[in-house]
Amino acid sequence: MLPVHHSHSLTLRPFVWEDLSEVLALVQDKDVAATTLNIPYPCTEAEINDWFQLQQRELEEGKGLRWAVCITETKELVGAIKLATHPEYESAELGYWIGKPYWGKGYASEATHLVVNYAFDTLELNRIEAHAMVENIGSIQILRKLGMQEEGYHPQLIKKWGEFKDVKTYGLLRSQWLATSHTSAINERLSN
Repeated sequence: MLPVHHSHSLTLRPFVWEDLSEVLALVQDKDVAATTLNIPYPCTEAEINDWFQLQQRELEEGKGLRWAVCITETKELVGAIKLATHPEYESAELGYWIGKPYWGKGYASEATHLVVNYAFDTLELNRIEAHAMVENIGSIQILRKLGMQEEGYHPQLIKKWGEFKDVKTYGLLRSQWLATSHTSAINERLSN
């Protein structure tokens, strides 16, 4: 069972079937799809349904934990966050997106802090990595705020909409996370 996480302004909870229309509306924005590898544009209802089925299978197989990112006060869905887990290596890949109407409000930073803290504290993972297209400056800033270090630059690693894209890889070790004030800061926010 996927745990629910709370912070001052956000709730991270499992997706339910009723969320799919909201998800589809948010990913229909070309700017949201442009910065992710797996969100098609335009996105269809059938693709969202397939995505929902995939995340259920990943959860059952222990390969992925995916949460709906919601505003606690209004319960409004604003995005998604995922840990693609590799239990045999005690590691995971972090991925997320936030709908464009909610950009610049700190939701991605807050959600990533919650999930990274859970990954290191509860799951006791040793390592988390994330990837960002080089033009996705907002995501790169979020990863740096988490304390992630740039570990690689991959020219033309992926192809998005017929164009090759350069990607940066970021990584963070549990020991690095625990040595910083991130855990105390998130615990302080959770207790408020």
